[in-house]
Amino acid sequence: MTVAKMLAASPATPCGDRKPEIWIVDEASMLSARDGEALLAQAHAEGARVVMVGDVKQLGSVAAGRAFGQLQDAGMETPRLAEIVRQSNPDTRRAVEALLAGNAEAAFAALDDGGGEVICHADHDVRRARLARDFARLSPRNRARTLVLDPTREGRQALTDAIRAELVRDGTLGTRAMTVTVLESVGLTDAARARAASYRPGTVVIFRKGGEDGAPRRNTGYRVGSVDAEGGTVRLLDPEGQALTWSPGDGSAANADAFTEVQQQFRTGDKVQFTRNNYEAKRLNGRTAEVVAIDPDEGILVVRSKNGKRQALDMANVADRHIRPGWVRTIHSAQGATCERVMAHLESFRSNVDANIAYVAVSRAKASAIIYTDDRDRLASAIEGRSSAKVGAIDETLMRGKVAAIAIPKPVRTMGMAIGA
Repeated sequence: MTVAKMLAASPATPCGDRKPEIWIVDEASMLSARDGEALLAQAHAEGARVVMVGDVKQLGSVAAGRAFGQLQDAGMETPRLAEIVRQSNPDTRRAVEALLAGNAEAAFAALDDGGGEVICHADHDVRRARLARDFARLSPRNRARTLVLDPTREGRQALTDAIRAELVRDGTLGTRAMTVTVLESVGLTDAARARAASYRPGTVVIFRKGGEDGAPRRNTGYRVGSVDAEGGTVRLLDPEGQALTWSPGDGSAANADAFTEVQQQFRTGDKVQFTRNNYEAKRLNGRTAEVVAIDPDEGILVVRSKNGKRQALDMANVADRHIRPGWVRTIHSAQGATCERVMAHLESFRSNVDANIAYVAVSRAKASAIIYTDDRDRLASAIEGRSSAKVGAIDETLMRGKVAAIAIPKPVRTMGMAIGA
């Protein structure tokens, strides 16, 4: 299960009432300071041992803090696996190793030698069209083994539109289209979601836990009607139009997620990606399925998962609207994925295109990584000159000499495993 689900579950069971457990936390670099503290506190209460597996050179948490790196800095026992085994192509492996060392030019040279390719074109429309055409020319089997990546949501949508246009032309997607209103996460931080001013009229708010008095209700879509930023309240409207005054600062925002409504088009043959966990329906965030039937009049999408199971998604049901086209992923969401080939759209002028992003993107590929960019030399300079590595408040305090040392609480048994690529 996810760390978030575990922390939101029932209170910890005293260690004397259950058998000892080992909790393995994958992609530990993405663990925030707050969740890291809560996880270790719960492990201590339940007498569990925690093993963290991850790579501090990859992307960090969205929320504040770099728990995994700080635990290592503080002396946590950390075996290091230095040999890269994901890449079956030695030239692709050389590119990954070069990016890990911060040498973009050497990485590009390794791609030129057989690890992939670096394709340049200054015009963004032409560049995206080239990527879409290259993807569409792959066989269905090879498309399924390819990750198309962009570092931004806007870029993901633009590439999705370009790819779907190619797939309509070659007959992969059906001729009849269905436009639906889906829910995209606003992406509020923990601090922002507790402030009334962070919400906008029209935003949809969904609570993972219901209030003690029954309001707000769990898994119900509430639309923001108005905001009183000074008073710290938000006026919510339930699906029946009943009003509710909500105070995000009272602690309930920790169980609230904010979404914006987005129009997306689907056809038979489309790939759909689930964007929120729904354990009752056995749908997990990030998993994909194929659209096998549409009913625009009834607002129904029928999808088939990789295991062959079919589900009807009703766009009138808020729980079924957490979907998007699944042809393109952001690089952040792809961390942890593995595929035969990567097609990564990396624009040199994007402030979030840096050493960590490039390393994660290329290292997802086993056999081949193709980079599409506006300027090869500028991209190399951007990768070598930027880093998204986080600096925590404790790091800054230590650098200023205000704290002599950090100690890991002795009752919590932790071990980290640092892995490359």
